[in-house]
Amino acid sequence: MYGPGRVGSLVVMTITTEQPRRAPAPDRRSRLLTWAGALWALQYIPIHVYWAMGGTTGFLGIEDLGEDFQTANWAASVVIAGAGLVSLSLVQSWGRLVPSAVRHGLAWVGGIVAIVHGIAFAVPSALRLAGVLDYRTDPDFTSDQLRNLDWANLLYFEPWFTIMGILLIVGSQSVRRHSRDVPRDGRVLRGTAYTLLIVGIFVAVWGVFTFDVLTYLLPGVVLTAAGFALALFAHRTLDRKEQHR
Repeated sequence: MYGPGRVGSLVVMTITTEQPRRAPAPDRRSRLLTWAGALWALQYIPIHVYWAMGGTTGFLGIEDLGEDFQTANWAASVVIAGAGLVSLSLVQSWGRLVPSAVRHGLAWVGGIVAIVHGIAFAVPSALRLAGVLDYRTDPDFTSDQLRNLDWANLLYFEPWFTIMGILLIVGSQSVRRHSRDVPRDGRVLRGTAYTLLIVGIFVAVWGVFTFDVLTYLLPGVVLTAAGFALALFAHRTLDRKEQHR
């Protein structure tokens, strides 16, 4: 015979064990890193919005470069804001609406792209300023503007990319160290979703860098959206099955 206390304990144990496991609350270090990533992204948006609205920066040679340049800066603003949101989604409760693997995958893909961009553009700028590489004749820019652009790359533009990439990756790693991953099925479905996400992000970023609006909007945004939708479908179907086993 079980007494009332024993029965109550069994009921509590049953309810507790049948509820889906929840990820532990993020630690202070993870919150600081992800908020730093969001704020770092935020401070890079104003200059792009300024250029998108037709603003000029004469000493960099950015004057009237046409509608494609303005559109590319609107697209860049969206990508930058997305980086900040991805960083915050790693620790905020609303981020759980998106599968954990998708959020961390986005952080890593975005982080790698940003770091590669920072290195790829900073190194040639440094070599030109040091006199190792010569400045090519460009009818659209003066030699002073090209040198100013290289200084801007070294002191502001490329450090932003490099630091943004580091914050995304380090923030993701910090959060993952304090999370509990549940074994997952459906590797083919998930792998397809994450492949679409990675390819879509790379194509979208390439479209922004090359000022190719069609590349950004069509294959870039479409592939990213398809990957996101497929990953969300996998999360809502496969993960729920795992939780009720």
